[in-house]
This record gives sequence, structure tokens and C-alpha cells, in this order.
Amino acid sequence: MGRLAEQGLAPQGETRRVESPGKGAFCFVLAEFENARAGFSALGGIGKRAEQVAEEAVDGFLKYQNGRGALDPNLADQVVPYMALADGESAVTVSEVTEHLKTNIWVIEQFLPIKFVLEEDPVGDRKTLRVTGTAFRSMFHSGARGRS
Repeated sequence: MGRLAEQGLAPQGETRRVESPGKGAFCFVLAEFENARAGFSALGGIGKRAEQVAEEAVDGFLKYQNGRGALDPNLADQVVPYMALADGESAVTVSEVTEHLKTNIWVIEQFLPIKFVLEEDPVGDRKTLRVTGTAFRSMFHSGARGRS
């Protein structure tokens, strides 16, 4: 937790030993902000020191903390289906454009008549993802009733 304290943060932590079929350590960093939460994790393995696992999770958090995106890499790829189905334009800033995010966008664009746009500001390292959604309405939302 030394690196987090160096950043002026006051981390709280605990270590647990749990039963597991696997070997190694797991570290999870939960960051709580005024209007958001973000999570970062790392997985150990045979021959991998627990300190290295913790460093990887902290590295992910610090990259996000020092970046300019509202959504962490894991949340960014989960929100795109909702953006695609929403009414009107949706825009979010993302901390990182992962391969998983790119794949999710590609798959959605194969099924829906929409196109996501990624705007990258090279000066401020800001990445904004935009799309005009399909304004999807289910039969339940529109007031239609099931079959009699």
C-alpha cells in the first residue's frame, strides 16, 4: 500500500486466506469515488510472488486514477450494449481502449444499424466513445400486452 500512500491516498486493506483449488494469490483494488466505483485485479500463479500480484493490481488502478476517463477498462466494454440500445446520443470517456472493448463494439455493429465513434485527444490523452442508439423499445415498454 506504499505506492498508494505516496499518491496521497489512504488505502484500507485486508489479507485473507481462503480455500481454493488453485494455487497463488489474488489481489483486488476497489476504488470508490463520489459518483463511481472502479475495480482492478491481478491473479497470481506458481512462482509468482504475492507482492508482484499486488503491484499489478495497483498499476491498473494508478493508470486509471491518473488518466482522464470516467469508465475503467472493465466497465467500458460492459456499457456499450446499453449505449447501442439507448435513445439518442450517448457519450462516455474511457480510461483505456482494450481489445475486449473493440470486440464488443464490432459485434454490436454487426447486429444493429449503428456506428460507434472513438474520439482520441492526443494532447490530453482523453478518449471519448460516442454512438447514436437505436431507441430500442420492448413490447412491454411500449404498452403492448402478451398473447391471450
